[in-house]
Amino acid sequence: MAASLEELAYDLAQQALSQQRDTLKELRGSAAMLVAASALVASLLGGRAIDAAGLGTFTLPALVAFVATLLPALTTSANLFTVSIEGPRALEVLSEAAANTDEAYTTLATWLEQARTANVGALAKTTAVVRLGGAALVGEVVLFLLALSVR
Repeated sequence: MAASLEELAYDLAQQALSQQRDTLKELRGSAAMLVAASALVASLLGGRAIDAAGLGTFTLPALVAFVATLLPALTTSANLFTVSIEGPRALEVLSEAAANTDEAYTTLATWLEQARTANVGALAKTTAVVRLGGAALVGEVVLFLLALSVR
């Protein structure tokens, strides 16, 4: 239990940022599964579809869909998000300001909240890209199957 309101604010801010970090980990896992599934589809169906129908009406869009399934893996990069505060840097800044414990908790809580707020837009975009990647995977499967069925 928090000993002060400042500590409580810090704990809550830290938990909120931690929840974002967990969401990002889940999105990374989903993106990795999309890449694996898409590669499997491309290897099992893509080669046969291209051999059977050539690069045409169904196979070219299927290849575009394959490339689209790779995008979520690029958008879940840790470099796009702030998921923690650097301890040594925080110590340096707080020491220079001669902050007491309550002031330190308040400052850290503010930094964590700023990081969480900055992540909101990027996390929403990343979630949308992962969902689009899932739709692209479905499209890839359907298009390769159509290419195989109309030969």
